[in-house]
Amino acid sequence: PGVSSALAAPLMAGFPLTDTQLSGSFAVVTGHVPGGIDWEGLRAADTLVILMGARGLAQIAAGLVSAGRSPDTPVCIIRSAGAGSEQQGVWRGTLATIASVTAGQQLSPCIIVV
Repeated sequence: PGVSSALAAPLMAGFPLTDTQLSGSFAVVTGHVPGGIDWEGLRAADTLVILMGARGLAQIAAGLVSAGRSPDTPVCIIRSAGAGSEQQGVWRGTLATIASVTAGQQLSPCIIVV
């Protein structure tokens, strides 16, 4: 048994998935096929953890905004959490900016936290 990367990576990057004042719930989904995700169905989750979403990052952000999330919603991308400072990477932005913030970066394997 172990701790899922969906839970450990955000915490290692300084982002707890729940918070008494900010987030009472979270959902974990795959971003491997961003067009097949029911973003509107996930609106009830305060925090989203998206696995395998690096290639579809712009489409994921657009889908979340179309489903009602604010373009100013904070986003954190965490690559290779716990692998050491040379491999681990953390990028921060918003749904509106994260694709441009990470343009040209090697993101995989990563976890997206919204």
